Amino acid sequence: TIAISDVLDADLYAPFWNSFRVGAGGNDRIVAIHPWVEGQALIFCRKSIWLASLNEFASTDGSDFSVDTPVSRVTQLTNEIGCSARNTIVTAGNFVFFLSDAGIYRLDSRLDLTLRGDTRPLSAPIATLFDDVIQSRVEGDAVAVWHNNRYVVALPTSADPLDGNQLVVCWNALTETWEYRDTYPSSSSVNTLIVGPYDNKRRIFSVPRSGNLYLLEQQTAGADDNAAGSVNDTNPITGSTKTRRYNFGELSSKRFLRSIADVVIPNGGTVTTKVNIIDPDKANEQLGTITNSTGSAE
Repeated sequence: TIAISDVLDADLYAPFWNSFRVGAGGNDRIVAIHPWVEGQALIFCRKSIWLASLNEFASTDGSDFSVDTPVSRVTQLTNEIGCSARNTIVTAGNFVFFLSDAGIYRLDSRLDLTLRGDTRPLSAPIATLFDDVIQSRVEGDAVAVWHNNRYVVALPTSADPLDGNQLVVCWNALTETWEYRDTYPSSSSVNTLIVGPYDNKRRIFSVPRSGNLYLLEQQTAGADDNAAGSVNDTNPITGSTKTRRYNFGELSSKRFLRSIADVVIPNGGTVTTKVNIIDPDKANEQLGTITNSTGSAE
């Protein structure tokens, strides 16, 4: 059951006008109520999502029963997914992010302000990371924030109820991709995420149960918690980037002269350039290797 108070009076409730019941008989329960726009609120249940439209009186105070009608109502948006953690619900523009049993989902609001859900989770590309998440702990421990066009969510992977969240993942709204994954030991696990000023900038802080503050996205290499007093061990990343296919608009044979690469790589890093030529005698040609052996970081 949901009860909504009168405007500017948090202690006054009118059950006839402002009381709703959602999911009656559906073996469902309310996880969170989230404010929305145009006098509406999102009701996140464990197995469904509802939209509550608050009453709008024709008169100023609702006392004129000749013109006032109880237009308050709840509308079910979806019964395919629900919310599993109250503190992961974040509004960002016309999107609402939240955590469900199947991963991170995003509700999309179009121009008509009708919320639409996607049956495919936003976290589908990193679904394997969620295999280690302890579902019995997410409701009380998982937490998320929106900062700098990024949705950052912390999730528990330890079964110990005294531990916080050990997994932090970030989704970048500008590139529409998952940007990074951080893992934390139990000694410095994340109990909450807060946004605050640091060095004249707004930054994200991780707060473990110990009460310490850790600054996220501060180290260029290693772990953000910096527990040993210096940058921790790094894991080299081996990747590849493919350019487009070139035929220059016609099918005659061409002569390939050179390849030029302009890169920024750390000390000891290596970039190798290869070309795949459509030729029965040469399937792959390695053109050259660039290695940073200067001793400097770039």
